[in-house]
Amino acid sequence: IKSDKPVGIQGFVMRGPVVISESPTIRGAQAARYLTIPRIEVGGGYQSEVVLMNPLDQTMRGELSVYGLKGGELTERYEIAPGGAYVWSSEPSFELSRTAYMMIRGEGGISPLGGAWVTLSDGDELVNRTYVSGRTASNRVWIPVDTYPTTTRHGRINVKFNFVNQGADPPAAANIRINLFSPDGKFAERYEQNLPINAQWEASLVELSKRDRFRGNVRIVSDVPILISATQVTENVEGDLIEAELSVIDPKNTVLGNPLLLDGDGIASEVIILNPTDEVTNGELQFFSAQGQREEMILR
Repeated sequence: IKSDKPVGIQGFVMRGPVVISESPTIRGAQAARYLTIPRIEVGGGYQSEVVLMNPLDQTMRGELSVYGLKGGELTERYEIAPGGAYVWSSEPSFELSRTAYMMIRGEGGISPLGGAWVTLSDGDELVNRTYVSGRTASNRVWIPVDTYPTTTRHGRINVKFNFVNQGADPPAAANIRINLFSPDGKFAERYEQNLPINAQWEASLVELSKRDRFRGNVRIVSDVPILISATQVTENVEGDLIEAELSVIDPKNTVLGNPLLLDGDGIASEVIILNPTDEVTNGELQFFSAQGQREEMILR
């Protein structure tokens, strides 16, 4: 997709009018030195499908390695033609579910971009599909969380955080500090964890906050760059686990746009705004129709 003006673009996997998950989208002809997908799930009804894309006009080669699977590390070579894609899928398994991560290393310091669809099925029935984007390591992130039931989310709600100490140069053990803040920015809880080199650690918001429900922001700081992802898990009245990948906030953005907002016919959208700075931030929300007309929305 090319445009003479900057536009917001995002792909989605649809089933009729219902959005099933986000789709991997690359903005511009860019590439990374390396890429890590911090969470893939296999077994126990889970299956992961990794999609890597080459937006450049040269062939990309390298290898991908999966860590955390039963039987040890799995390594596979890839080659992606200009404008092409490479797909890696986990094998269906009836064993217990396992959380793993993938490291993609490109030859010449150029790696493809992409992410993973993590799908949960009950036999032939699709329960949930979520998209985990590939990313590089970071020292500081903010994540908005809300585990209180609402009119759009019922049942038991928790948030799973996944940490991977992979990507620091030189490699070193990580000292992770997790601070919880209330919606008005007041400090609520603090937790610290040491993470060895190449190790993966998963923790839930209930474990960190020592409470069943929490609404606010989570600030995660590490003395060495690490990979972080957060997944909101809702157990509905039928016992199904509905997962949604939460955003990791980039404090450098000043203008945000969401190219798709659905409302009505039993579908609702949830918007969370977070201020990662030490100053009061003012702004406004503007809503537009598909034809570009300003719309008024009722926010609850």
